[in-house]
Amino acid sequence: MSSTPFFSRALGYNLHELRDVARSVLEKAKKENFNTNSAEFWMGDNVDALFHNKIWKLDPAYNLMQHQIGEKHLSILSNPPVSEEIRKEEDRLKEL
Repeated sequence: MSSTPFFSRALGYNLHELRDVARSVLEKAKKENFNTNSAEFWMGDNVDALFHNKIWKLDPAYNLMQHQIGEKHLSILSNPPVSEEIRKEEDRLKEL
């Protein structure tokens, strides 16, 4: 039995890489006023070393709004494929 997690073996990516890609994709949400510090907060990263900014705990509505903006960019169910390679693969599968 391999000590490599199933996700890494099956897809060739580890969970940390998936996390990094998700965070990178959220950069596109900036144009919709997404605060990238929200993504850092959700990932458990240290956004504010002295804990002066408490917006995520003080205003749940703000946190929800940020989540709704980000979710549109991360949802694998509602987002159309973006790469030409994926489109080609889908066309190939339809022909089968």
